[in-house]
Amino acid sequence: MSIHIHVTQELQVADLKSLQDRVRLRGGHLVAYLEVLSAFFISARSYKVKWVATPRERTSAGFWSSLVTGLFGWWAIAGPYWSITALIWNWRGGFDVTDSLMRAHPGNSSLLSYSEASALRTSQENASHLSRRICAALIMLLIGGLAYLVWAKSEA
Repeated sequence: MSIHIHVTQELQVADLKSLQDRVRLRGGHLVAYLEVLSAFFISARSYKVKWVATPRERTSAGFWSSLVTGLFGWWAIAGPYWSITALIWNWRGGFDVTDSLMRAHPGNSSLLSYSEASALRTSQENASHLSRRICAALIMLLIGGLAYLVWAKSEA
């Protein structure tokens, strides 16, 4: 029996006022990226909101979140699954939260409306479905590789 603790942090923005000012002055978008940190039996997911000047930059703006996830997200039981989900999410350009955060007031605990939170969950579920397929394919490759090694050893 194994124990795994999973922690998900809701969308929180420490510097909301400065991000809102940047969008008002320079335009652009506020995009949420997903980070995963894991150790032993604990995985923690958190959203990082970044300002992106143009839609072309959305994928590259999530580079640091992807790097953190790639280095530190794998090291728990569910780490590989959540890490693949986060990497897919980030490589697809994150999730645009500009409209909701521009309406939010600094200090407000609920930054997303119900419909926006639902869209965020749907986007994450889509990445999660692809992640399941990738994990299943990796498991099949691992099992096939192990079977081959056993067969090769028995033939020798």
